[in-house]
Amino acid sequence: MAAQYGVVPTAEDNDEEPCSCVQRYLLGGAMTAEQRSSMASRQPSQEEQLQQQQVIRIHPESIRQVAYVSFWSMCLLAIILSKTMIPPQVIEESDLKDVFGYNNICVYWDYTPSRELTALFYPLFEYSFLLYVISDYFQIRLCFQSSTRTDILIWNNISLPIKVILIAWFRMIFVYQVNMKQPEYGEGYGPYVDGALGHTMGFFGLQLALILVALENVLFLTFTQVEFPYLGKAGTRFCGWLYVLVVIPLTLFKIYVAFTALIGRKINHFMIIGRVVDLFWMVLIALMPLMFAQVARKRSAHLKITVERDSIAWKDKGP
Repeated sequence: MAAQYGVVPTAEDNDEEPCSCVQRYLLGGAMTAEQRSSMASRQPSQEEQLQQQQVIRIHPESIRQVAYVSFWSMCLLAIILSKTMIPPQVIEESDLKDVFGYNNICVYWDYTPSRELTALFYPLFEYSFLLYVISDYFQIRLCFQSSTRTDILIWNNISLPIKVILIAWFRMIFVYQVNMKQPEYGEGYGPYVDGALGHTMGFFGLQLALILVALENVLFLTFTQVEFPYLGKAGTRFCGWLYVLVVIPLTLFKIYVAFTALIGRKINHFMIIGRVVDLFWMVLIALMPLMFAQVARKRSAHLKITVERDSIAWKDKGP
């Protein structure tokens, strides 16, 4: 039986010794010169052309749900590890508390072995969140590519690399320890970044990326006129912009308080407010988007990713 175009021949197609799936995979679909020559003499059929492509259907909001569930799972893992493997007094008298006056969620992955084990789990959140940001970029681009709102497309193109970089740099929380001291290299070597500053800058970047995500979500709701249950179009837009106008000031306040503490100024008058803001901010930015994603998933379309390869006509050069 003649070999099909672009399909690895099986043992039934020829009299050669059968080869296993592993062997075919390692050989990359290698074929004999006679088989390649026979394929070059004819055009592939429509069925064979369809075999040259694969269609993958994804939904950005489903990916976002995976990302946020991964984040909360990472936090839960860090808390369990800290409660069971680290002495309580280390958490109560943490370096984070010494700098900022109070502990936040980050304290649970600041110390060994929680830091290392949580860092192993962290890519589940990082990669899924990056995949959401990239798929959401294409969702917006496809919706507005035939629109006169070129400002949306320009903003989308500018914000994507910023978000990707800031989200990827969040991993620096595992690289810089709050209590990291300057290495004894001597003068003239460096530069050196303070441990608390390097640790916190990674978190600053994620907070700014989350602001950009929230802003783009509301812009998308506004211009596509998506409506949430019981709210209507006007109510959806009002609640969306109210959410952004609350999240942005809270995030900037958190950054201001943290930066003030990093430069050595006392923030005693911010300690109680800071803890309340931290808790409220976590609910707004890391819990409510899960509910938003569930509603938006039912009211927006899937994306189709088509992966295809060019048809290759093999030509032998001869001996």
